[in-house]
Formats: sequence, structure tokens, C-alpha cells
Amino acid sequence: MIKYVLAAQFLRVMSLNTVTKKFYRNVMGNIYGARRRAKQGLTVAYVERSKLELKLLKQYGLLRDSAKMLEVGTGWVHFFGLFPCLFAGLRVVLSDVWDCRQFEAFQKFFEQLESKLECDYGLEPEEVSQARRILARIQEAKSFEDVYQTMNAEYIVDPGGRNTLIEGDGSFDVVVSFHVLEHVRRNDVSQHLEGYARLLKPGGFQIHQIGIDDHLAHYDTSAHVKLYLQYSDKVWKRWFENDLQYFNRIQLSEWISRFEATGMELMHSEYSECDITGLSIHPSFAQLGERDLKCTMPTIVLRKKC
Repeated sequence: MIKYVLAAQFLRVMSLNTVTKKFYRNVMGNIYGARRRAKQGLTVAYVERSKLELKLLKQYGLLRDSAKMLEVGTGWVHFFGLFPCLFAGLRVVLSDVWDCRQFEAFQKFFEQLESKLECDYGLEPEEVSQARRILARIQEAKSFEDVYQTMNAEYIVDPGGRNTLIEGDGSFDVVVSFHVLEHVRRNDVSQHLEGYARLLKPGGFQIHQIGIDDHLAHYDTSAHVKLYLQYSDKVWKRWFENDLQYFNRIQLSEWISRFEATGMELMHSEYSECDITGLSIHPSFAQLGERDLKCTMPTIVLRKKC
């Protein structure tokens, strides 16, 4: 619990002003973090998430040439936005709120991916061959711009994250995100979801994996993965909430309701859960069902109503 509290206070200090935020993002994120990711390489979590992404894209007929995909919150290595391009001629728009791209880590992830294609992904021989041809070109690339040309991708930095810089209302076949939506400010969530629905074709899909576990527990493995459930909004904002590792504490049922309010219908959901035995639940969360309280990482697929 000590590490949990210390991490919260450190992040709150780093969130004080523009200077401290810039230092954290540039030094901690894009220098130290880049070295760490390049050294660590492709993790089991990334492999498992990309396997699920590939399965769902295939299941709903979205892994096809000329399909148009938007990834929101593309992050450090562009992995989940560009991974499907190994298997189909997708047109991909990658959008994020600030430029945190790490090219060395990106190449390392995709280099290590090659050895996992046959044994981990259950691909057909022709799929593996196609992916390896593109992977070879990625390793020859000198910059992300070279990669974008190879993979028919476009990168957009949209500081407000409001989709205002993304063109093509009603033209996208699918919007995807992995561990992004939990970081959207609670008061801004509806506007973001309305933007995603606006960009989709009628009958288009959204695929989102949302980390609704306690992100401060990432710094303290002794803390319960949903420890934040014991705190009121007032206490949480006063002592734990910060700008740099903000997460909105929205639970699964509320996410589904908010998506449905934008004209989306739930097609598929799966989630991991935790044991909440002995965990103190604040009255503000007491009305939640057991599924919400236990859920730590839902993956949902939604379809825009025609």
C-alpha cells in the first residue's frame, strides 16, 4: 500500500503544471520508457491482445482489403493499429493526443513477432508468408513515415482527442482501441463516443478493450487490482487522481450504456475478473452488480445500427 500512495503522490506532483508534465512525458516516457520497451520487447500481453484483435476482426468480416480502420490512442509502438495490416490491405488512420512514438521499440516488437506467427496465431501458410514479406520491409524502414507508406497508414496528432482532425464521417468500417478509453476524462467520454459513432458507416463496428482495473496498483503489486472501489469521488480526487495517469473509474455496465446511447448495439463481450472477497466497497459503488465489481478488463464489440 505504501508504493500505491507514493506512486499517486509522485504522479500528482508531475501533474502540477505544463513544465512538470512535459518533463514526465519527454524524459520518463519518451527517453527512459523507450529504452525500457526496446529492451523488454514484445510481451505476452501484447501477443494475447493482438490474437484477440485478429480473431474479432476476422469474425466480423473486417479483415479485408480496402476496409478502413481508425485506431484511437495508438500509443508508443502503433502495435494494434498496424498489426492487422500484415494480413490485409487495410487503410488505417492512427490517432493520438500527443506524439509518443518510439521507433526502436516498434521495430523490436515487430521483429520478435515474426517468430510467433506460426505457433501462437494459428495462421494459414499464405497468411504467414504475406506477413513476413511486410515484416521484412518494416525492418528495412528508417522511420515511421516509411512504415506508413508500406502499410497504407496515416498518423494524426489530435491534442483534444475530440476527432475533429479526422476526416470521413460515415466512412470507417471499424474503430478500435486497446487500453485507451479508461484514460478519457469522465466528462468528455460521451463526446468521444459520439465522435466514433459519427465516423462509422451504418453497420460499422467498434472493438475496444478497456482497462478498468486500478492503474495505481500497477506500481504496487500488493494492492488490490480494484482498490479504488473503496474511495469516494471526493477522496479519490483529493488524494489519488492525477492528469498523467488519469483513469475515469467507469465500470462495464456504464460503458455499454454510454455506447448504446450513441446508436451502437452490443454484439460481443468478454472480460477478466478478480476476487473481491474482503474488499471494502464505498457506498457510491455499492449499487453495482457483481459483474461490474469483479470486472477488470472487458473487451466489447459493438455495431452501429443501420
